[in-house]
Amino acid sequence: MKKGLSIIVMLTIVVLLSSVAVFFVEDITTPIIEARQQAEIEEALKEVYPAIEGSGFTVTESTLDFSGSPITGAQEIFDGSIMQAIVYTVTFRGYASSITYVVGVDSTGVITGYKTISQGDTAGFGAQIADEENWTQFTDMLLESAGAGGFDGLAGASITTGAWKSSFAEVSAWHNANDVFPVLSDEDIEKIMVKSIVGDGYTITALDPTGIKTLEEFTIDSAYVANNGTEDEVVVYFDTFFGFAGDNKIVVAIDIETGTVLELQVTASGDSDNYGALILESDRWTQFTDKTTDQLFEGDFDGISGASITTNAWADSLQRISIFHQAEFDGNIVYTQAELMAIYQGQLSVLDAEIVDVTEQKVSNLYISNVYDAKNDLGDILGTVYYVSSLGEYRDGPTVTQFLVGIDAAGDFTGLRILATTDELLLESSLVVTDPSVFDGTGYFGEELEGLAIDGAFTLADVEGFEGTIALLQSALEEVARYHDEDYPLRDDFVADQADLELAYTGATIFNSLYQNYDFVNGILNVYEAKDGSDTLLGYVYVGKFAGREGDVTYAIGVDTAGVTQQIYIIEDSETWSNAFPYDGSQGDDFATSPWLDNFEGINIAAYILDPVDGVADVSTTTGGLNSRFGLIESVLRIFNFHDENSTGGIL
Repeated sequence: MKKGLSIIVMLTIVVLLSSVAVFFVEDITTPIIEARQQAEIEEALKEVYPAIEGSGFTVTESTLDFSGSPITGAQEIFDGSIMQAIVYTVTFRGYASSITYVVGVDSTGVITGYKTISQGDTAGFGAQIADEENWTQFTDMLLESAGAGGFDGLAGASITTGAWKSSFAEVSAWHNANDVFPVLSDEDIEKIMVKSIVGDGYTITALDPTGIKTLEEFTIDSAYVANNGTEDEVVVYFDTFFGFAGDNKIVVAIDIETGTVLELQVTASGDSDNYGALILESDRWTQFTDKTTDQLFEGDFDGISGASITTNAWADSLQRISIFHQAEFDGNIVYTQAELMAIYQGQLSVLDAEIVDVTEQKVSNLYISNVYDAKNDLGDILGTVYYVSSLGEYRDGPTVTQFLVGIDAAGDFTGLRILATTDELLLESSLVVTDPSVFDGTGYFGEELEGLAIDGAFTLADVEGFEGTIALLQSALEEVARYHDEDYPLRDDFVADQADLELAYTGATIFNSLYQNYDFVNGILNVYEAKDGSDTLLGYVYVGKFAGREGDVTYAIGVDTAGVTQQIYIIEDSETWSNAFPYDGSQGDDFATSPWLDNFEGINIAAYILDPVDGVADVSTTTGGLNSRFGLIESVLRIFNFHDENSTGGIL
C-alpha cells in the first residue's frame, strides 16, 4: 500500500515539475515567437506595398480600435502627412490551426499585396494558403471584391477557404465602417476597377452613348471607355442582375476594334451558396476571354449546374450588354427575341396573338429561314410571318438582305420589312429601319404589297440606285408567295430510320407515325406507335430535337403504355463536351454514350415532370439549356408533357 502511494506521489511531482517547466519555457519562447512574427510582418511591408521601396514613406503602428474584427494590428504608411496605405495583420482559425496574413490596401480601396505569415494547416489542403501562387490574385483587386468572396479558394480545403473568405468579409466590413480613408463614390470605385483591367497609360471616362438607346434603357448600370491617347480602345461595362436569391454584379471589358471580350469578372453575389453563388469562382470567368459580342448575345457559355435561374439571368445581362455594344460601337442593330416577337406581331397587326415558331414542322426552303404563325387563344392561325434571306446587289462582293414578310389568314400580304443587310448603301438609305424601338408599322419597305393577294399580281416599285436589289427582293417574294400557297399547308415530319427507332424501344419491330393527328409542338419531330411482330402495341417512340452547344441534337426515346421510359438513343449530334472547361469527364467523353443518359431510362414520366433530372456541371448548354437553347432536360420534359396531355382521351 505504501509503495503504491509513493508511486502516486512521484507521478504528481513529475507532473508539477513538467507544468512549471512548460510555464517557464512558454514564458521565454512566446515573446521570441511574437518578435519573430513582428519582424516578418515588417519585412512583408515591402511585398504587400511595393511602392514603399525607396519612397521615403514613413510607417506608423496604427492606434485604431480593431476589436470585434479578426484584425490584430496594422501599419499605416504616410507620405508626409497624407496616409497612402494601410497594411492589416489578420488572424483567423483554419481547419487545423490559426492562420495569420498581412494585406495592404491603398487609399482607393485597392489591395496592393497579400502574404501569409504563419499557418499550421494540413499539408496539401489548408496549408496551400502558404503557397505564393494563391497570393498574387489579390494584387489590384478591390478589398470590397475580396470581401464579397470574389477570389479563388483552396482546392479540397473548404473549411479553411470558408474561414479565409469570412475573414476578408470582416476586414472589408471593418474597413468600410471606420472610414480609414475618404469614402469613394461609385464612379471612383468603378474607374479604379477599369484601371486594374486595362492597366496604366489610359484616360478613363464615363461613356456618353451616341447610339439609339441609353444605358438606362438597357438597364446597364454604367460603362467607361479607356482612351490610349489617340482613340477609345476598350469599353468596360458594369451590370447588376438578380439571380435566384440575390443580386449579382459583373464587369465586362470589350475590345472596341475586335468586338471581343478581354476580361469578365464577377465582383459580388447574393445568391445561394453552392448554387448561384458559384458564379464567384474565377474559373468560370476565363471561358469568356476572346468571345465575340455575337456569342454573348447567343448565350454561348457554360452556366452553373443546378442554378438555371441565375444562369439565365446572367445570360440576359450579357445579351443586353451585347446588344448595346453592337449598336453603339458597330452600328449593328441586334434584336432580342422579345423585340422580334413585337415586330412579328406588328407585321401582322395582331398585337395580342401568340407567335409560334413552326419552322421545324414545315417543308424546308432555301430562301426561308424561319416560319412563324400568329395564333389567338383558340389556336386559330391569324397569319404567318416569314423570315427570308435574299441575295442583294454585288458591291465589291456579294451582299445579303434579311427581311420579314407577313401574310394574313386570307392569303393577303401585310407588308415587308428589312431587318438586316450587308449592303452598306442600302443600310444607309431611308429604306431600312434600323431602330428596334419602331414597332408601330412605320418605316416598312414595300407598303404597296399591303392587301395584295399572294396568288395575284404584285410588283415592288423601283427605287433609283437600287434596281438590282429590288429585282432580287421581288424574286424572293414570289418564292415566298408560291411557298405559302403550295408548301405551307404541307407537313414535313422527320422520318427516323428503322434502326434508330429499334434502339429507342427494344422488342418493337413495327413503327407507325401518329404525329399528323396532333398539333405540332416545336422540338418534337415525330411520334411513332411501337408494336411487336404480332402487331401488339408496346408503347411509343418520340423523336426530339434541341439546340446543343455545338449544333442541333436529334434523339429518340421510347415510352411504354404505362408511361415508363425505355431507351434513349442519340441519332445525331456534334457535341464536344469532353473539351468543355472545366468539365471533369465524370460522365464520359462522348455525349451520345454518356452514362448520364441512363437517368432518362426506366423512369416514370409523371415523376420526371414533377422532378426533372439534374444536368452535368460545366456542360449545361447541352444538358440543361440556356435561354432558347432548351437542352436535353427541357426537351425531354416537352415530350413527356405532350405524352401526358394526349394519353387521356387522345390516340396515345
